[in-house]
Amino acid sequence: MFRRLILALSLLAFGGGSAQAFQQVSDFNQAKSNPGNLKMYTHVPQTLREKAPLVLALHGCTQSASTYHKESGWSELADRHGFLVVYPEQNSENKTAQTGNPYNCFNWAGYYGARMAKGDGENASVMQMIEYMQERYPVDADKIYITGLSAGGGLTSMMLALYPDVFAGGAPMAGLPYHCANTVDDAYACMGVTSSFQPRTGAGCESGEACMAPDRKRSPQAWAQLARDNNGGYSGNYPRVLIWQGDKDQYVDDDNAVEIMKQFTALHGTDQTADVTGQSFNGDSKHVYREYLKGDRPVVGVVDVLGMKHGITIDEGTGEDQGGKAGLAMSYTHDFDVFSSYYTAKWWGLLDTQPENDRPVVRIESPTDGAHLSGTVEVSVSATDDDGIARVDIWLGDELLISDISAPYGTEFNAGTLADGEHVLRAVAVDASADAVSSEVQLTFSTGNDSPALRFTSPEEGAHLSGTVTFSVDASDRDGIARVAFYLQGSNGEQPFAVADSAPWQATLDVATLADGQHTVRAEAVDASAEQRTSSTTLSFRTGFDCQEWTTYNYYHALAGRARNVSLLWWSPEYRVLGSDEALGRSSWIQTTVRNTPNEGEFAKGSCR
Repeated sequence: MFRRLILALSLLAFGGGSAQAFQQVSDFNQAKSNPGNLKMYTHVPQTLREKAPLVLALHGCTQSASTYHKESGWSELADRHGFLVVYPEQNSENKTAQTGNPYNCFNWAGYYGARMAKGDGENASVMQMIEYMQERYPVDADKIYITGLSAGGGLTSMMLALYPDVFAGGAPMAGLPYHCANTVDDAYACMGVTSSFQPRTGAGCESGEACMAPDRKRSPQAWAQLARDNNGGYSGNYPRVLIWQGDKDQYVDDDNAVEIMKQFTALHGTDQTADVTGQSFNGDSKHVYREYLKGDRPVVGVVDVLGMKHGITIDEGTGEDQGGKAGLAMSYTHDFDVFSSYYTAKWWGLLDTQPENDRPVVRIESPTDGAHLSGTVEVSVSATDDDGIARVDIWLGDELLISDISAPYGTEFNAGTLADGEHVLRAVAVDASADAVSSEVQLTFSTGNDSPALRFTSPEEGAHLSGTVTFSVDASDRDGIARVAFYLQGSNGEQPFAVADSAPWQATLDVATLADGQHTVRAEAVDASAEQRTSSTTLSFRTGFDCQEWTTYNYYHALAGRARNVSLLWWSPEYRVLGSDEALGRSSWIQTTVRNTPNEGEFAKGSCR
């Protein structure tokens, strides 16, 4: 396992971009036309391969890029194996522009059938995200991949069909074949649900499971022709496709996995008889893998997850082939003892890039990434390699501070002689075979008295909260933190409600006592210096419900199986709580979405007309 980890870290310094944790790309709309009006989030690991693969990971309905980043485990894999991840995110619906979706679904069937053509709408926006990354990072053009859950899986199939020359591989998870539908009703029929997202019933349908309408199924040749008709008649090689599907899915019938298989085996020019059947990736019996070859190369694979409902399978743990996270709000992860993201990456070949010589492993031990510094700064670097380390070059920006030829590797510099602001510290380890690997951290220098670094870690900005809530901040200062005070801002001014004298820097507040609406909490940190320097930060949150949220909020509960719509009129839903049949009220449909998802068991009551 150690050698495999070393090979995955066969990485070099990169230029044009910088290492960033998961964050939104704030200038995407300025850099690109973004015709589908999607948001773009990225995860850039601290250390990248010299030519970095790129994975696009698309969330499911009612989800966000942040949720999928947290639950899918792709960012952790990127950190371990040195590739880039882009997380597109759906936006609120804009009827005039024909963009967005009221349920935060990607429009895999087009915007009510419109904007499905290659180079238009959301597929064009996803392509622009790839271009954006290529302009700023050393993207390996031969290793661009895409995966997605549910509607994200449907858009994955669309991208693979329309742009087969761009993608090396894809992985629809509980997804749908390309061009299965171009109307709303046909989309429900492909999924196998009614307009209220209840499983279809009838001949051949199983209770509690989605049931794809027979007229939505096609022959392999017909599926393939739909792709060729819309991608310009492309005749080259198609991407390899790994299909994941739970066999008890209540929202997307598992027959869709068969239809996707038919589409892409036909595009690859191979038959629909599996060459490998009954296999398991890790020896576990909860999933079954089958494989379709072209020559001796697997071009399509299907993983049936036995007993799993709608979502992706993870395997929480710390092992090399474990990862993913369950239990998040609006999460569709299920721990079925196989980490789908890991085995997808392995199937694509992302983890099988061993060079002839293992390259060094290098890490900047201090200062840490994001540190705020002044005065004399000591730098400590660890570097190892099977063949030995020839030298470690330590750079501050474009200036070489030292070329250190013996351990312990390090140096020091005076931050007081440098301009205030952000600077990049980079260490490059070179082994005896002249293979080089770099690691870098971003630092902030201040020549004056530092104020504490302070930020909220939970809840998230704009969260919809209820009950007793714990507010947590991350506070740091070179002189230490003396205390953190928390204030609630309101119409009567600002009132303190808690003071934390030691870490963890937290405070609790019963938000049920607050009026419905928008609220702001401010945290103020005081450092332990004689000057008692301070800094503050704010977090906004909401309580209660407004009429624009009511319908969508309860829709989430219906989608999660906690409530049901008893109305037959899609424009005037009426919800009741499953089990108790408690009435939640009735609404006239309002096309809007809620950015933050409800807590389980909490419902929006009252009628909104």
